[in-house]
Amino acid sequence: MAKVFTFGCSMTIGAALDDVWDTEQKIQIEAHSKYAWPQALADLMNIECVNLSRGGASNKEIYHTILTTPNITPDDIVIVQWTYPQRWCIIPDDQTEIDQIGPWQNTDSSVAYYTHIHTDTDSMYESEFRKEHIKLHFKNLGIRLYHLKLRKAFYLNTGKPSNGNGDNCKIVYNSSIEYLDSYLLDIAEDMKSFANDANHMRIGHPGQKAHFQQAWNIRKEITK
Repeated sequence: MAKVFTFGCSMTIGAALDDVWDTEQKIQIEAHSKYAWPQALADLMNIECVNLSRGGASNKEIYHTILTTPNITPDDIVIVQWTYPQRWCIIPDDQTEIDQIGPWQNTDSSVAYYTHIHTDTDSMYESEFRKEHIKLHFKNLGIRLYHLKLRKAFYLNTGKPSNGNGDNCKIVYNSSIEYLDSYLLDIAEDMKSFANDANHMRIGHPGQKAHFQQAWNIRKEITK
C-alpha cells in the first residue's frame, strides 16, 4: 500500500494542537498530532501517513533523517517541509541524540555556533545544497518528491524580509527547487488559525484549520 512520508520540524509535527497539548502545564507534548497536515493529507488521499518530523529540526537534521529512512518505494510520496535555514545541528558518530542548535536556545553549543560560526549566507548555501541533493536522490530512485517552505516570504535573523531564497544574504544562487504553492505560516496568519501556544509565544504555531487547509492545498496540487 502506498504511503506518504513527511519530513520537517514542529510545523510538520503539528505542535501545540489540541491532542499534543498539556492544558494544565500549558506545554507542548512531544508527539505527532493527528490534526497536523501530514495526517490530514493522508486521510484525504486514503493512504498511510509516516510522519518523521521532529520539533526544532534544522534543514541539516531533516536531510539526515531523509537519507537514513529505509523502505521508501516508488509507490510512495515524499513531502519535505523545509524549515528556517539559520538552524543547525551536530550529528554524533553513532547518529543518535542529535544536538539541535537554534537561535532560541542558550546552550553552550548554540551560543558558540551563533557567535563564532553562523552567517545567513553560509546557512543559505548549506540549505540549498541539501535540498538539491535530496532532489537528485529521489529522482535517481524514481520516487515522487515535493518541497514545501513555510512562507512565500519569510525573515531571517537579520530581520530583513526575504523571498525565502536569501535575498538579504550576499549570495548569488539560482535554485532549481520548485515548491508547492502552499505556505503554512501564511495560511495560519490569513485564517488567524493558531495553536494553543499562541498565548505563550508572539504568534504561536499554526492551528488545526490552517493545517487542514495546507493538506487540502497539497492534495489538490499533487493530484491535478
